[in-house]
Amino acid sequence: MFNYQDIEQYKADVQDWTRKSQSTTVNTINALNIKHYDYSRNPVPLAKALKVLMRLKGDLPSKVVYRFPKSAVYVAKGVSRGHPISNPRQAKDWLNASIDKDFEELGDIVAEHTGDMIVNALMIK
Repeated sequence: MFNYQDIEQYKADVQDWTRKSQSTTVNTINALNIKHYDYSRNPVPLAKALKVLMRLKGDLPSKVVYRFPKSAVYVAKGVSRGHPISNPRQAKDWLNASIDKDFEELGDIVAEHTGDMIVNALMIK
């Protein structure tokens, strides 16, 4: 089977990527000047509510989950109470822009570790 140290290193690298992705996304939110208003239905600002989580299947990372309030999608689309979808204000694309920056790095991490684990499991030298 797979080497336990390879699996732990794989999980650690993906977890590091999720922290980096969350930090990049929060920086994007702050750069776009997305603020929390007192009349908002959400009790916490978007930058604090955003969570990037790693899910495991068995012992291996299987997916990365971005968790945030539903209203954050409206901010990204430029929709609010005073600006319906037919007449939106300027959209603030806070999520896709930051994910696109980091996504290729995650692909490299997954490719490197899964390839190494398969080769090590087959004991090819």
